[in-house]
Amino acid sequence: LYIFRGEYQWRVTWSKIVSNWISYQLRDGPTKIAYYWNVLPHDIHYVDAAIERPDSLIYIFKDDKFWLLVDNKRLADKCPRSGLPLTSLGLPASLRKIDAVFKWNVNKEFYIFAGDQYWLLNVKAFPPFGKVAPSPDYPRQIKHTWRGIPTPVTSAYTTPNGETLFFHGPNYYAFDNIVMRARKGYPKLAKLGIIGCQES
Repeated sequence: LYIFRGEYQWRVTWSKIVSNWISYQLRDGPTKIAYYWNVLPHDIHYVDAAIERPDSLIYIFKDDKFWLLVDNKRLADKCPRSGLPLTSLGLPASLRKIDAVFKWNVNKEFYIFAGDQYWLLNVKAFPPFGKVAPSPDYPRQIKHTWRGIPTPVTSAYTTPNGETLFFHGPNYYAFDNIVMRARKGYPKLAKLGIIGCQES
């Protein structure tokens, strides 16, 4: 698990203690993003979103571009160091950046969030880069599916025990995957300390 904040990142590992209890441990960090992901252009000091696919390839998004990586030192085949436009994924040319990307545990699909809309990303389409589901099915309004989640979504994450978390500014929301609504008692303040990171 990578956590990005400004120009820094943390790597966190987890282990399942019992069925509903996850133990997180800080693996390393903080590390400057530009130092760790040195295969990216040198002017990349922060990222908008990132996620690892089932085939272990990694998407990194910044502004209106994305990169597909094998690891922090190697780009995937056909991915230039300068990156590819978001339009290569089928996203609209008017989109200047995305806010979040995550894999939903319920259907194992990937979703991209930007503003008040979201897209389904088929990572197996148009190898190796993937493609978003086409119009008229997408984009869809976040408020119509992910009810109770404010926009823009800062980040989204599925925990190892299948819980869906959405982040908005300094707060986070646990999402009920059955009734499709934010759980009662949220938002709560998101703290890096809950997964082993120092607040400073």
